Parts: sequence; structure tokens; C-alpha cells
Amino acid sequence: MNAAEVHGAPALLTLTRADASIVFQTSHRGITARGGSGRDLYKVERTLADQLQRAYTAEQLMVVDRDDIHYYVVLTQEMSRPLSMGQGYCGAGEEHRLLLITSSGRTLRQSDNLLISSCLESFEPRIPEAKEKEGTTRAALDVDAKHDVIRFSWLGDAPDTRRFLSIEHGRFVLELRPEHASGD
Repeated sequence: MNAAEVHGAPALLTLTRADASIVFQTSHRGITARGGSGRDLYKVERTLADQLQRAYTAEQLMVVDRDDIHYYVVLTQEMSRPLSMGQGYCGAGEEHRLLLITSSGRTLRQSDNLLISSCLESFEPRIPEAKEKEGTTRAALDVDAKHDVIRFSWLGDAPDTRRFLSIEHGRFVLELRPEHASGD
């Protein structure tokens, strides 16, 4: 069994921090989450389970530890119109969300989410010139784990501004700042 499998099923998402990991899996019973050893079962609250079931990719961007609570920031990708079979407006489009997953004890819940890119709503982040070849929403996000912030700009933002996404009181806080502002 490799790190991407627990009890033989492939992992949908693995959350990691310095001292532990949590593996999410899908099965006929829904979403399950287990500690890295596979023995410790976590309770996954319904809102988070529903969001992860819609996602076809999920990637941890950073983890923030505060007061015995672990906050994981995860980028998910889902179909804009899941039942359209690729037809019609945004039938083959995608929605990208940042999820704030809170781990306290053996309970995992979605504390917040932010739609970061949307075919249905017609917006997307600006990809920096140095990362244009990657062409992905992930490439547009500047993750600064040292300062617990993610920086990005949407295409409609002024060229000299950036958005700063941080976590306060278990929620995302989004601020628009001049380009030269630091994450401190």
C-alpha cells in the first residue's frame, strides 16, 4: 500500500502538516477521512463532504496552525455544469474554489470557501508572465506560507494591485492592496 492509498482505495486528497497527515477517499458510502496510519477515522461534516464529492481535483496549498486548530487551504476544481456532457454554455467549463478546511480534534469541516475562477461567472485570476506557460489557476496563486497569505489578481483588477487572502477567526479575509505591499 502506498501513501496515496488507504485500505486499497485511491486518495482524493491528502492533507499534511509537520506531525500528521489525513487522507480523504471516496467510496460508495461517500467521503471518508483517516489519519496517515489509516486507523484513525475523522468525522467529515456534510458541507465539506459535498464540496469534495463535486471536485475532480483537490490540492493542499498551505496549512496554518493557531490555538490547537489546523486550517488547511485547498484548491479544488469542478465542472461548471456537471450534467451538461460538455454541451451548451460552460458545458465544458470549470470552477475553481479555495476551501478553508478546519481540523479540530477528529472533526473536519469547511469553514469558508472562495470561488477563485469561474466559467459561469466569467472571471479568472491573472497569471503572471513568468508562469504563463503553465496556464493554470494554480499558477496564478502566489502562496506565502511564511506569512500565511495567498496573493493573486483577477483579470479586472488594476495592474498595480494584488489581492491578499489570509485567515482570521476561522474565515477567509480578502483585501485589495497596492502591488508593493508585503504579506506582513
